[in-house]
Formats: sequence, structure tokens, C-alpha cells
Amino acid sequence: MHSALRAGQSERIPRASTLLKSGYFLIAGTAGFPVLEFRGCTANQSDWRSLSDLYASFRKQIESSVERNLEAIPRKQRAMVRKGMRNGLRSEHDANVDRLYGVYGESVHSLGTPVFSKRYFEIAIEHFRAAIGYRYDYKRG
Repeated sequence: MHSALRAGQSERIPRASTLLKSGYFLIAGTAGFPVLEFRGCTANQSDWRSLSDLYASFRKQIESSVERNLEAIPRKQRAMVRKGMRNGLRSEHDANVDRLYGVYGESVHSLGTPVFSKRYFEIAIEHFRAAIGYRYDYKRG
């Protein structure tokens, strides 16, 4: 058995990153995981094995203009995005935990995976509000 942790926003908050990593080491040791894998973070231990070419991530700043964002998308994908827009697909930011939890719960449950409690998300959002954001893509009707 092995376990993986995808680092992300917590890397920007050193105290949170340290606490999360410490907790994960404790859990991995207690559960007897022979491997503990961190993805998307910098190796800050000299004895950590690093496989920097194994995974790739892409991040881009979102512009304030819809047109500028569309221009940044390769031509064929941009055509599909425009087609979705013409067919009523919409995207919006929403800080409502109920909406997030509904989408998450349905998705995870469909995969047969246990669902974290709604309170877990409320606490995470409360503590990391400045470092997180989420958006919804949907079609009305």
C-alpha cells in the first residue's frame, strides 16, 4: 500500500504545509505505508528522492477579460469553448460550501469512495480562505 499527497496552496502557507506534512508522516508511519509520495511541492529534505519528470502541472493567471483568456487557449480547444458558450455553458466563482459539497459528494460517492463530512470542507475553507478558490461550470435549464 502506498499513499500520495498532492501539495498545492498549502505550499504557499509554510505553517500549514509543515503541519500537513507532519500529520501525513504520522499517519503513514502508523498505517505502515512503505512509501509516502508528495506531488507538486519542493523537496525540502536532502534525503528525499525526487522524480521531477514524472508529473506535470500547468498554471496560468486568469485575465480579467474573457477575450484575453480565450486567446490564450489553443485554436482547436478555443473553438470547443466557444461552442460550449453558444450552447449555454457557464462558469462562475462561488464561495458557497453547500454547492461545493454537493458536487464533491455526488462525484466521490459515484466512485464508491467514502465522502468526507461537510464540516471538513467548512473548516478547510475557514482556515485557507485567502489561498483557495473554486469555480463551477454548468448549463442552466
